[in-house]
Amino acid sequence: MTRALLCCLVGFLLLTIIAPLQQALGMEQVGVDVSLIIVLHVAMVDTRGGVYRSVSRHGLSRNLLDLPGVVTALLLGYVTDVLAGGLRGVHSLTLGALFLISRMVARQVYMAGAVSQILVTLVASLAASTVALFIRWMIGVPPGIGIVPVVAGQAIATGVAAPVLMRLLRVIDARLSTERTDRPTLRL
Repeated sequence: MTRALLCCLVGFLLLTIIAPLQQALGMEQVGVDVSLIIVLHVAMVDTRGGVYRSVSRHGLSRNLLDLPGVVTALLLGYVTDVLAGGLRGVHSLTLGALFLISRMVARQVYMAGAVSQILVTLVASLAASTVALFIRWMIGVPPGIGIVPVVAGQAIATGVAAPVLMRLLRVIDARLSTERTDRPTLRL
């Protein structure tokens, strides 16, 4: 639970810092989807014992419906929707579904290096953008053809930023797991 709360806090801080920075740099259309990277990290990384490893070593039923992870995805999606000024709930719904799908994919894929993190994040970003565009189209906001380079640019920017942000999150996870094991144990 502490990990999920900390990921929400890190995500909120990064979103509030990066959103104005991207606007100041003129990157209003194409940006880094910080919340997507954090949700992928929470979904595909298990830090029991302080080891960075895939969820595939554990049973699906025990790890798929990780309530703190789902709550993290929904909260970060909602904060992203609020800060972006778009339709509220679209990003939240997309990240919630992405979390569940990423949990299933984590049984087959091991994200060990920067290239795998970039590729997985790139595919997840394209999928999340496609789902969000479809949801908006279903409620009456049809996308134009000009959205294709924006979606591709955002997927590339998010993929390139993923190894850096995931490294930061791994450091935070390692620090949390170290703090948990350094505490004295009360034995009766």
